[in-house]
Amino acid sequence: MNVLDDLLNKYSLDYSEFNKIQSYIIELYSSSCFPVENPTCIILGGQPGSGKTELEKIAFKNLKYNSIICNVDNLKEFHPKSFEIKKRYPDYFTEITSKYAHNWNLALRNHCIQNNLNFILETTLNSGNNINSIINNLKRNNYRVDIYLISVPQEVSKISCFLRYEETLNLSIPSRKVSSKAHDERFNQIPKAIQEIELEKKYDHIFLYGRTIMDLNIREENSNSVSLISKTRKYIFEDYMSEREQPLLRKTLRYLEKCTNRVYELMLKREAPQEEIEIFLKDFEYYLSENNKSNSIKK
Repeated sequence: MNVLDDLLNKYSLDYSEFNKIQSYIIELYSSSCFPVENPTCIILGGQPGSGKTELEKIAFKNLKYNSIICNVDNLKEFHPKSFEIKKRYPDYFTEITSKYAHNWNLALRNHCIQNNLNFILETTLNSGNNINSIINNLKRNNYRVDIYLISVPQEVSKISCFLRYEETLNLSIPSRKVSSKAHDERFNQIPKAIQEIELEKKYDHIFLYGRTIMDLNIREENSNSVSLISKTRKYIFEDYMSEREQPLLRKTLRYLEKCTNRVYELMLKREAPQEEIEIFLKDFEYYLSENNKSNSIKK
């Protein structure tokens, strides 16, 4: 057995424990949500680090705060050993917890559908055909379905993943790690997924949002703002691609510089393995300050 197989076995949940957690999740999430005559599902789409949490807030408000949030990443935290796994095996956290979290998420979604509850489904939009299957099922159950997409340049969302991870570790809190490879795979899958979704066009409306750098104080939660770019019943692919491929503004470049140097300094502070630092610098060395570049060369 390899390392992952050993860990999957070590942290496996038996049937009884899995079902007990599932029941707890459903009870917890649905306790403050009430049924509606014409339920709505809002599907969120974007790569890791793009700002889906802000989209979630917008969707929740638009549903008048009467909605269940179905987010696989959040449900991973319900694994009884999630804290230990993140602390000791951060590179394997997703692989160890994903199977359970996806099944809990599916059960939560089915509970919503069976009880006419609004819900928000967060996705990385890695498969348009999978989203189409979800929409078809929702339509059979008389749901309105809107899609909220967020279009963000690759470097901006990727540095956000690194920054979130390092800042959390700096607080001595184990954090969920998103590798560069995982981020880029999701980023590259989205255009095809959008085209697949638009081909069937079963949704009611599709909304496109962008992310604007508002404040160069990268430690402030409101340093980024999410704003609506367009809303349509038809096609949004070209607008999505145009937004994410546009030349980076000067303020965005300065933001990338600040984030890059902050991440690098936090890595040095926690004495991150050199291999991990090199993977980060492969993408972001261009944005390092001269002082940090000198330190990098010395190492």
